[in-house]
Amino acid sequence: MNTKKAIVFIIVVVLCCHINAQTLSGEVYDKDTKQPVMGVHVYFDGTTVFAVTNDSGRFELSVHTVNNMINPKLVLHHVAYNTVVIDYISDDFPERFYIQERSYTFDELIIRPSPFYRNRMLKAFKEQFLGVTRAGKSCKIENEDDLKLWFDRQTNSLMASSDHPIVVVNEYLGYKISIFQLDFRTEYTGVTLNTGRVRRTFFTMTTSYIDLYPNDDVIKIRRDAVYENSRAFFLKNFANNTLNEAGFQIYKGFRIDDIRELFTIKDTLSQKVIKPVRSSDVTASNNLGLRAGGFKVVYRGNVSFVKILADDLLVDKYGNVDQIDKVQYSGVMGKYRVGDMLPFDYEPACKRFQ
Repeated sequence: MNTKKAIVFIIVVVLCCHINAQTLSGEVYDKDTKQPVMGVHVYFDGTTVFAVTNDSGRFELSVHTVNNMINPKLVLHHVAYNTVVIDYISDDFPERFYIQERSYTFDELIIRPSPFYRNRMLKAFKEQFLGVTRAGKSCKIENEDDLKLWFDRQTNSLMASSDHPIVVVNEYLGYKISIFQLDFRTEYTGVTLNTGRVRRTFFTMTTSYIDLYPNDDVIKIRRDAVYENSRAFFLKNFANNTLNEAGFQIYKGFRIDDIRELFTIKDTLSQKVIKPVRSSDVTASNNLGLRAGGFKVVYRGNVSFVKILADDLLVDKYGNVDQIDKVQYSGVMGKYRVGDMLPFDYEPACKRFQ
């Protein structure tokens, strides 16, 4: 086994931030050469707030929407350096960050023949990653060749990753999405790429959005239509105890007229805290949300199932939660794919959804 290491320099990020400031500015330098680093992508994960460092290594970000979000993550990405993810705290932000040296180890490769050609795997990947809705089908991947695709026979899984940002243009919703640190997997019931044999699909990544048509009224209507069926819209109404007014129907064996029969909802600063009801009047099956099977959500004829694992859940004004892995969906809301994704800081144009 031969092992080689590629030397990657450590960079120092110098950030200047003032409490309650509306902008965040800084400069990025290479630690060894002391020279500014150009082309570093600096962005808040899942939002339209991003910048790329110029030839002086400088960037500037607007943070007025980010300050209202739960656990916003500031990400610094460059192909030659380790990606850094920082928990952004507006009133206590460090001035310097150090990225550890990134080493590449090339071990002996074991090549196993794939049962599928790349074109077939790419087609299946697009179906499961972008989705098959109108928005999903409108998406185009600008750099398909950067995708690494393979099928694992042992787990019957289609897998994908990329060393470079994957750029997706969503013409239907008017966004260009840069996808970083992609880790994708679809498991099938057998050696197949048949959509009907999908057991589950999951992926992790960080994203940055560019609004291609900020003043297009047709695009705004499309976005609001997607938002209406989104998890964020549901959670926003859940946290505000406005599910009935918005048209949601909740069932847990029977119709629940008030979600507070199952969960308490309390204000905390600009966020809401959702907790399972702890009462002798509530059965153990109702008490634990997910652990007892969750509850059914019906909205405009669409049926979803929601399971909440957390003992308490924070929800911000946009409908984002602090423990995304503790809320699980199936049914319509479980078919959430990149094609129907909106930025975490999305604010609908229609007042009915605000």
